[in-house]
Amino acid sequence: MDEIELRAHGKINLSLDVLGRRNDGYHEVKMIMHTVALHDGIFIKKERERGIRMECNLPLSPQMKRISWLEPQRLLWMSSPSKKD
Repeated sequence: MDEIELRAHGKINLSLDVLGRRNDGYHEVKMIMHTVALHDGIFIKKERERGIRMECNLPLSPQMKRISWLEPQRLLWMSSPSKKD
């Protein structure tokens, strides 16, 4: 399989309580959420050159670029069987 298409379904938080900071720096939260009829399309395609490229059809703030790009890249790298990079 050289490519895959996924949907990242949207949700709305009806209630969100931040309970405290965890040891890994993230926050422990308690929430009530509900799905909405919106989704983002995620297309993953294997290419010849090494690395990860992200494209988006919307302008992102520097904060959103950090969240949208770096964390998925780190997770993909960590799950790679050959962590050479």
